[in-house]
Amino acid sequence: MRLLIIASLLFSSTTALAAGDGIPVGFVIKQVVHFSAFAVILGWLVVKKVVPMIAAKKEEFLTLMKKAEASKAEAEKLRSEFRQKLDELENTKTQTIDQARTEAEAIKNKILKEAQEASAKMISDAMNTVQYEVDKAKTELRQSLLEESISAAEEALKKKNANEMANLDKHFVEKIQVVQ
Repeated sequence: MRLLIIASLLFSSTTALAAGDGIPVGFVIKQVVHFSAFAVILGWLVVKKVVPMIAAKKEEFLTLMKKAEASKAEAEKLRSEFRQKLDELENTKTQTIDQARTEAEAIKNKILKEAQEASAKMISDAMNTVQYEVDKAKTELRQSLLEESISAAEEALKKKNANEMANLDKHFVEKIQVVQ
């Protein structure tokens, strides 16, 4: 390329234009040759460098187009599947809500039943505990009353025995005195 520019400068005739001798045929021919050489070199560069580059860009573009079309098709498929699922969910929404309410009601009833059973068991246990405590208190009260009765009877017996012994002694002494 540099060589072409240098040759063009060397062969160009600027003196022919300066002389003003009419149409400078030699100059025009040189310009045509230079322009033709330039056009041939430019054409060769275009064919050699630009055309393969354009072909590569075209191939890259076509590859990217195919990928984009495949991605678009995949996106459309996913969109269709998503829309179908969304429509299905929309259609079964009330059924799902009713089912959830039914399940919640069943769980509520189960919890209430378990709570009632637990409270009945607690009441039963409390009644058993109360009955046990009452029976225990009665037993303790009987035991205490029995012990106090025995103690009072022993005291009374001791007093009576002491009085009776004194009376017997007195009575014995009187009988002995009568016999004497």
